[in-house]
Amino acid sequence: MANPHFANLGDVWKYLLLTEVISSLRPEHYVETHAGSAIYRLVDDVERGLGAEMFLSASSEIEPLRSSPYRRHILEFARGAEPSYPGSPLLAMMLLGRACRYVFCDTDPASVADLRAARERFGLRDKVRVIHGDGLAETTALLQAHANSVRHESGIDITSHAGGVVGQGHGGAADNEHVGHDASAGQALAQGTESAFQLGAAQQDIIGLAHAASRSRADR
Repeated sequence: MANPHFANLGDVWKYLLLTEVISSLRPEHYVETHAGSAIYRLVDDVERGLGAEMFLSASSEIEPLRSSPYRRHILEFARGAEPSYPGSPLLAMMLLGRACRYVFCDTDPASVADLRAARERFGLRDKVRVIHGDGLAETTALLQAHANSVRHESGIDITSHAGGVVGQGHGGAADNEHVGHDASAGQALAQGTESAFQLGAAQQDIIGLAHAASRSRADR
């Protein structure tokens, strides 16, 4: 398993915001360089207790968290017959469906197999490309190929334009990149910035949850 820290407090921070941004922007392309698995078996331990479980409990009384797409989807899996937790690739596929094309990269064979199984379950085989390899190198090659194609068709050099919505994924600062980009990379980036400001209320609520988690840990 590429991401042993799934459903912890870091995931709550990252994927709450990620789902809000991609729900707002509705990108036509979505790329993850370090995708991890599509779904994880939810375990009952301290790390998950201070992460997704605490979020589900506390957010039931707080708007806009209660109606957030992130809460809606993780609740569906966490309270199922076999409790589980959706990774960011699965969240993206559930939110964007067939309106988007996806590229998921990972070097972990088990994660790659899980991603391929998930695209089959959701009927997205023709929309999802799963790459077993270096995500950063693969994404760089994809962006360069796209830039060359657009330059060839329009005669415009777009190589200086970086695209889309970027967020951190499962682990440290460079562990996971989420990139969603539309035809206009600059427009998507500007829209992503605007959406981030609109999430201020949700961020404040999550900060409160983080402080509560810290106090809970200190009391133990």
